[in-house]
Amino acid sequence: MDLDFWAESFKLSGGNMRSMVAAYLTAESAGPLTMPLPIYAIQREYQKLGRLTPTSEFGPYAVPLV
Repeated sequence: MDLDFWAESFKLSGGNMRSMVAAYLTAESAGPLTMPLPIYAIQREYQKLGRLTPTSEFGPYAVPLV
């Protein structure tokens, strides 16, 4: 996990962070938590907020939204 990148790159409220944590806990993946899951959750939160999700903002961790 690149928590420095995460903390420096994304401005989200506590409620948004809580939603993302819920996404982690309900993820069907039994594997380890790696950067693609929280990045995907951040992109989904941005969408819910009506914010743009340019790939450049997510750097090397950008994942396509389905």
